Amino acid sequence: MPILRSHGWETMFRETEHQHFATSNGYYEEGVANLTSRPCRPIVNNSDYRTTELHDLVRSLNETTPIIALEEATRPLHYMHGFDVERSIYDCTHYTFTPWKHKLTWQGILDGLRTLNAAALV
Repeated sequence: MPILRSHGWETMFRETEHQHFATSNGYYEEGVANLTSRPCRPIVNNSDYRTTELHDLVRSLNETTPIIALEEATRPLHYMHGFDVERSIYDCTHYTFTPWKHKLTWQGILDGLRTLNAAALV
């Protein structure tokens, strides 16, 4: 992002973690009856427009901005969501509960910093 870079700042983007609602692509869909009363399930349709749009946006800006990859790694983790006992709903949102999720994020930040540092040295 040129405006930030001109002030000495660098940026990174992070893909969203995959949702696993009982829809074909796992996304929460407004108006689908009883969606949170159904268990989280595996993804049937692998298309993830959010990740595609993020990568397309960064490419269209002709940027070398690092993107921390999480979508593909969290796609198969439908079983890592929880049941919200207090609200009696299935929480199939982006937040998969896995101990290595944070390692992926931190590794992505480290890799991004290395990419930015290598670009600065050229």
